[in-house]
Amino acid sequence: MVSLITLFWVFVVLAIYPYVIYPILILFASILFPKRTFTRKIEPSVSIVIAAWNEEASIRDRIENALALDYPPDRLEVIIASDGSTDRTNEIVREMAKDDPRIRLLELPHGGQSAAINAGVAAANGEIVVRTDANTRFSPDVLRKMVKYFADPNVQCVVGKVTMVPLEDAPYNMTEGLYWRFEARLRALEALAGIAFVGSGPCMAVRRRNYPRLEEDVAEDLSATMQIISSGGRIVQVSNLGVYDYMDGCTAGQMRSRSRRVTVALSAIWNNRGILNPFRYPQYCFSVLSHKVLRWLTGVWLLGALVTNALLMAQYDILLYDALFGMQAAFYVFAVLGLLVSRTRVAKIPIFAVPMSICVVSAAFIKGIAVFLYGDRRASWEPASSAGAK
Repeated sequence: MVSLITLFWVFVVLAIYPYVIYPILILFASILFPKRTFTRKIEPSVSIVIAAWNEEASIRDRIENALALDYPPDRLEVIIASDGSTDRTNEIVREMAKDDPRIRLLELPHGGQSAAINAGVAAANGEIVVRTDANTRFSPDVLRKMVKYFADPNVQCVVGKVTMVPLEDAPYNMTEGLYWRFEARLRALEALAGIAFVGSGPCMAVRRRNYPRLEEDVAEDLSATMQIISSGGRIVQVSNLGVYDYMDGCTAGQMRSRSRRVTVALSAIWNNRGILNPFRYPQYCFSVLSHKVLRWLTGVWLLGALVTNALLMAQYDILLYDALFGMQAAFYVFAVLGLLVSRTRVAKIPIFAVPMSICVVSAAFIKGIAVFLYGDRRASWEPASSAGAK
């Protein structure tokens, strides 16, 4: 009995650890041992690199948004690395480049996002490379707020906080918004504690000479930052930028996007697994395992808690475990009901939306891990607009 009870509570602790215990530990670390960064107003040359694949619906607005930034025009260029686009993306960029020499088009064969980013960085002339997406939007002062951190020679990468906005009217919008606000706050605390390791595809600036070459079929926002850490560079996180990107949308969009992200993120971690050496990088090892790996296993911890709770309830007459099993059963009943009515307004009611979102995301995490272990790690990607429409 003792061992079964212990196992149950181990599963419970592991389930809440990435979302409650780890953030509290990082909060205390950021308060007790803050790592400050020197900043100063500077205006280095900047290359904005946008990897694009069939982005005809958004590429014009994205380029116009980038060129409208409050930054010296002669110190800014916009590079579109078109990854074998088959729609009007290249045509639109060519037309715009005729009127503004700061716009450059790289017409590449279809080789994946990492290959497109590598080509864009290799073609960049700026001292600072800002990596972003075709559907992201910047407020006018984004560059000025980010580049001032490069006045500190130890800073090699500046990650911008992204505000996620709904792509469609989906029942996940509330919980997805809460998730991204939690994630942004956690990343900010990790940066203040000096152990930031997560990048951002929609908004990430790196010194060009230190921008690492990305491996194929990996999460570039993790691969780049982990390589920077391995080379001794520091990563900082900047909030209040006014950077906007889209949420994942419907149930199918959540499953597809989340599982794909986990698969390519695990590939990035595996390729840079030296950072998990607790003797060389104890803090980063702790952060990666806590922030990412244990969170991705949430579905395992939840299932383990349910099964061990059922065994305790069946074998022993203890009111506490009867009540806990009833709470878990109710949680999954509401999750299933939420899925059944996911295309109606009822699914937006928190009692349905929250359990449904947790279960879908946990299932997507497990699917991503399974795909990684199976070996199918192709980093397919698509415009957010089309992803949400499926």
